[in-house]
Amino acid sequence: MVFHQSPISEWPYALAFLIWMLIGAVSLRTILRYQLYTVEKGQHLFFGNVVGLALLWKLAAPFGDGAISIHFLGLGAAWLMLGEAMAFIALNAALAVHALMGMLSWSAIPVDGLLLSLALLPPVFLRGWLAGRSWSNPLVFIWLNGFLGSILGILLVMGCGSLLAWISWPHIQDNLGLLLPYAILLGFGEGFLNGTLASALVIFVPGWLYSMRGLREL
Repeated sequence: MVFHQSPISEWPYALAFLIWMLIGAVSLRTILRYQLYTVEKGQHLFFGNVVGLALLWKLAAPFGDGAISIHFLGLGAAWLMLGEAMAFIALNAALAVHALMGMLSWSAIPVDGLLLSLALLPPVFLRGWLAGRSWSNPLVFIWLNGFLGSILGILLVMGCGSLLAWISWPHIQDNLGLLLPYAILLGFGEGFLNGTLASALVIFVPGWLYSMRGLREL
């Protein structure tokens, strides 16, 4: 779910912009600190994810008066391969690609970047929960982060996005209830998409799973 133009103005937008910049700065600092950009495989995965996300988000359905688009996110798989810092930069780079193509305004990127980054929270918390427990099957990681984490992530994004639209655009409040069946369908589709990709990565190229580093089972 993305906004084609910023749904907020003046000081709320300034606050969102500052938070977006702060998260971006922390993410870049993490990337530079651990020199993730120096790993050739990491560079390929980063740019591959940017292109993949930009293409996936083109498969979107307009909602309401066309100011909102709903689509699969694919951020669960991006997080699995890149970790949260590079995934945040990658999703904003994909938004910039859409802005260059005229599909959304540049002013919407900070709001959309913050909104979409919410999809990274459930997998991050689930990974932290798993790291402190003894488990022996990598399928547990796939199910919790690939399937469940992605479902919770897209539902969180659509819930917060709907609330933001309801507050900012009164003229579409009556139509927001129509998003509920879409949210359920997108949730299961998002879980299947990311879970399938996670399964393939675990089986064929487990070395690509940056988010599983430090966990014993791979």
